[in-house]
Amino acid sequence: MALLATMALLSPDQMREPWVMSGVALAMFVGLFAWGQQIVGYDDPHGHVQIALLMTFSFGLLIGYRARA
Repeated sequence: MALLATMALLSPDQMREPWVMSGVALAMFVGLFAWGQQIVGYDDPHGHVQIALLMTFSFGLLIGYRARA
């Protein structure tokens, strides 16, 4: 909820800054990775969803880095 409130306070020009979007992506990843079971309510006793989140975030970083280069 705090993330959505923070995003609502940012102007469209501020949202275009790469560090702002990176911060939003990192906050969403940490929130889902750490508290995803409580927030979303999925059942994952073996941690497969957390592995998928980690891989998705890692691939996003790699693709974003390569797209800027």
